[in-house]
Amino acid sequence: MISGSIFMFIGLLLAIGSYIYIRKFNIFDYKNSSKGRIKIKYWIIHFFELEILLLYLGIIVFLLGIALALGEI
Repeated sequence: MISGSIFMFIGLLLAIGSYIYIRKFNIFDYKNSSKGRIKIKYWIIHFFELEILLLYLGIIVFLLGIALALGEI
C-alpha cells in the first residue's frame, strides 16, 4: 500500500508539473491558428514532444500506483 501511494504521488507530480509547463509557456498558439488547426511555436518545438511524453508517463505511473495500492501486485 505504501509503494502504491508513492507511485501515485510521483505520477501526480509528473502529470501536474508537465501540464503546468505546457500551459505556462503557451505551446499551443490558439490566437494565431487558422481553420481550427493548432500551430506550435517554433522556439519550443523540441520540448513539445518531451513534455507530452512526460504527461503521459505521469498518468501511467499514477494508474500503476492505483493498481499497486488496490491489488498489491
